[in-house]
Amino acid sequence: MKLSYNKVFDRYTISFSDKLAESSYFLHRTLRLQLAKIFPLSEYEKYLFDGEPFSKEEAADMPQGFDYIEKKDVDSFVKLDYIDLYDYLPKEDLPKFIKELKKCVRRNKISPFGALRSREDIDKIDNFGRYYDGQAFTHILSVRFRKNEKLQQFCSDLSVSLRNLSATFLLVQYRVYITKEFNAKIAEVCKKKYSGYTTVYRQFNTPWYAVKKFGRSSHTGNNVRQEKIYKMISQLKWQILMEIRKTYSVRFWDDGIFTPTFETYSTNIRPSNERRNLEFWDSISFGGLVDYAPTYNACVCWDYKHGKNEGIRLSAFCGGNYSRDDPLPEIAHHNISGIYGGYLTAATLEYVADRDIAICNKKISKVIRKNKTSIVK
Repeated sequence: MKLSYNKVFDRYTISFSDKLAESSYFLHRTLRLQLAKIFPLSEYEKYLFDGEPFSKEEAADMPQGFDYIEKKDVDSFVKLDYIDLYDYLPKEDLPKFIKELKKCVRRNKISPFGALRSREDIDKIDNFGRYYDGQAFTHILSVRFRKNEKLQQFCSDLSVSLRNLSATFLLVQYRVYITKEFNAKIAEVCKKKYSGYTTVYRQFNTPWYAVKKFGRSSHTGNNVRQEKIYKMISQLKWQILMEIRKTYSVRFWDDGIFTPTFETYSTNIRPSNERRNLEFWDSISFGGLVDYAPTYNACVCWDYKHGKNEGIRLSAFCGGNYSRDDPLPEIAHHNISGIYGGYLTAATLEYVADRDIAICNKKISKVIRKNKTSIVK
């Protein structure tokens, strides 16, 4: 199946039948209101045609930030530092991967402060697949995007790392570093006071033309901010993977699924029991399922809302160092994605395998029902 942006990031995609339902509703509403003087509206129609949103509450305010080192309140921020995309690499494909590394260098520009690899180092990567069995990532290459001006505005560098995943596969980590320009857009969304709205609602078994069976669905200002953040990050991920695919073979893409991703944020907003703070975190897709590590001053959020083609998405919010003498939270901030990289890749491989087995079983069952077991393809 050929992937497209709308097929992958479909959380807020409206189906064609839903669009027809909206059109039929507004047409019916217009005609019915025009005839209201002749045929008065029923109580239900007054409720259904009411244009006012259920809740006029705006999106939650951005809470105050706090500086642990200076011990004082400061202006708050939420910044996206890295996005990591994970893929698997069969070890027998290492020679092809080495050629792709060289192609990536020719297309882009070596980062001045990245990993410095000689030609001999690159040529010896095949030994990594045969002999190395470590748990940490080995940084292979860092480049700056040179031919994609649009992506350059939002991502400064791309780093490529390898890690042993199993006797058969290596794990490939593609990390992009996010620019100030993109974080300025995130800050704008976090601070803007979005208002709620109400839309048409219909149950799954209600036809698009059955207007009298429709209801109303309420969306708060926090829901609006959630959608804005989701679409911003999703569009950036799509651009990143499209650029990566210009030089690298992406196996998960060939399997019909977007790569699993890990987003690493930094923030100076501290945990609080106040309801207002919780509403703000919810408005920027800070998930309800959270692992909090006080030692590292970090939270990892698990997002189980991803679609069948989107791939698993995790994110970490890191609060920085507690003091000038404790660099551990800063180290965790840089490396926390790698802790989950193996899980993300293995879980996605399992999903692909289960999906493909189910498809094969359906094909086999279909042939068996036709009594043509001798020509299974």
